[in-house]
Parts: sequence; C-alpha cells; structure tokens
Amino acid sequence: MHPRRVALPPPVAYSSKASLDAAAQSDINGILKQLKACTRRLQTAYASHALELQVLERLYYKGKNQHRTALFWRSVVEIRRYGARVEEMELYGLVERMRVSFWGEAALQNTKLLKGPWTHHPDAVTVMFVLQRCSEACSLLKKAQERLSAAYHSLTLVMQTAAFLQLVLTLVAITSKFSSLLTEIQSCMELARVVCYQMLQLIDPELARKESRSLPSEYLGQETTAASQSQTEALLYSPDRTVTVDEDVGSVLVRRVTRSVVELPRAPVPPADATPTELSPPLLEDLNMVSPTIVTTVRTISARENGAPSNGGPPQIAQKRKNESTTLQKKAKKKKKRDEIDDIFGL
Repeated sequence: MHPRRVALPPPVAYSSKASLDAAAQSDINGILKQLKACTRRLQTAYASHALELQVLERLYYKGKNQHRTALFWRSVVEIRRYGARVEEMELYGLVERMRVSFWGEAALQNTKLLKGPWTHHPDAVTVMFVLQRCSEACSLLKKAQERLSAAYHSLTLVMQTAAFLQLVLTLVAITSKFSSLLTEIQSCMELARVVCYQMLQLIDPELARKESRSLPSEYLGQETTAASQSQTEALLYSPDRTVTVDEDVGSVLVRRVTRSVVELPRAPVPPADATPTELSPPLLEDLNMVSPTIVTTVRTISARENGAPSNGGPPQIAQKRKNESTTLQKKAKKKKKRDEIDDIFGL
C-alpha cells in the first residue's frame, strides 16, 4: 500500500491583535466573514463527497473480481483514485484551522470562544502554507474534473450496449454527482486562495510581494487583478500621458464620399379607373401590350354568329364528321336474311 501523500502544516505562531493597525483589523473582519461562509460550504460539500465515495467503494469491492478485465472498469478505478485523493487533502480542516487560529490556541479545544471577537492572528508562514495548499488543490480539482468528464462519456457509451445496465447507470450517477461536488469545492478553494493572499498582504507585505513573483497572475486573487486593471485604465485614459511610438504607423484619415443620384425616366402610369379601350395607341406600343379583353370578346362574338364552337374551329368539318358517323350506323343495322329454320323455331 502506497503511503498517504499528506503535507503536515507547520506549527502556528500566534501574534496579538494589537500588533496590527486599525485599518488592517477592519479588513480582517471582512476576511473572517468570507472564511466562515467558505468553511460552511466546504463542510456540506465534503459530507456529500464522503457519502458518494463510500457507495463507490462498495461497488468497487463487489465488482472488482467480475469486471476488472472490462474496459469501463478502468474509468471506475480512475474515479475512485481521484475521489480518494480529494478526500485525503482535508481541505475543510485546512481552511477551518486557518479561521480558528484568529481566536488563539484555546479555540481549538473550546469552540464557544468563536462567538466572541478575535484576539490573535497567525504568522505569515502559516498563511503562506495555506495559500500554497489552496493553489495545489485548485490544480488537482481541475484535473479531476477533466477525468470525470472523460469517464462520464465512456460510461454513457457502455450504457448503450445494455450490458450490466443497473451497475453502469449507478456509476454514471455517482460520476455526475462527483462532478457537481468538485465544482462546488473548487469554487470554495478559489475563494480561500484569494482571502489568504489578502491576509498575507496585511500581515507581511514584503513576503506577499516576493510570493507574487513566483505565483501566476491567476493565483493573486480577484482584488489584485481588479487593482492592476484600474491602474492600467487610468494610465491609458489620462490626458497628460505620453505615448512612445516605435514606428510610423500613419494616421487615420476621414474621407467624405459624395454620392450622385441619377434619376432614370419612368414610364407614365395610367389611372386606376382606366380601361384598355381608353389607352392611347402610342402608350400600348411603348408598353408592348395588347388588350386581351377586346380580342376575347370579338372572337367569342364571331364564333357565336357563325355557329361554330367557342374554340374557333371551322363548322364544315364538324358537320362532315357527323354525316359520316350516321352513315356507319345505318350500314351496321343491315337487315338479316331469314331461312326455314328461323320459321320453324319462330325466330
């Protein structure tokens, strides 16, 4: 069995509250409120995480011999390993000891002292240790989130085969729960990291300045980032600032573009109540249009006068076809000759 990777905290050296000025004391009051909210959220998240980890341990114990050669079991082993690693870091105890240290060593045995005002503050070494552990925890939680997403995708693909469906569905639910809990824990640790850096700036500004060079900018907290951003904006938008230009990049010219609108001649529009007969011949020729109403009317009237069909066909051809059909019917009704057999049977 591998040894547990637990970093032991250094011994805490307490200092009196009177060693800080009034401005620092008021800032620490706000910091302690943030730490209290952070520890409550961590306590709730860690309780749920421990319960889910116990269920996963039970499933792992029961299915290890049967499924250890399956591909999806590798995801189960990975989820279990990251869950145990997050549990071993004891992040709730880390932040809680940091908060309780402001009431002195006696507050570790008697929690009733936490109801009163704080009387001490920890040294810079202790605050620096908690800051480093919070940074390491954020890196671990980020990596765990990535692996949980990959395991969730793998288990959902296995679930489509309907093999060991109850077991795989339970593992998918545990993975999803782990992901939501780690998101909450990561949010708490980022808040604790920001608070620890603010506290280090109040207790030992020189150590905080040295440490800011070795830590990435994202570890310095939201307050430092906002302050640097405000300083940058003030420098950019100040009226008396001098700008050094390395090369001639030219200047922006505003060109006025004049557009000429050419009006094309429009065809005359007839009135709305005009009829085709009222249009003048030149206008009909320009618009290349002929009144369909006049043509249809003349054709219909001429057809009715001549006794022809409305489609304009010649009447002589229709009369001839009618005579031919009558002649064929007469030939078909030719009288049949009678013989003696017809007389006998009366046909």
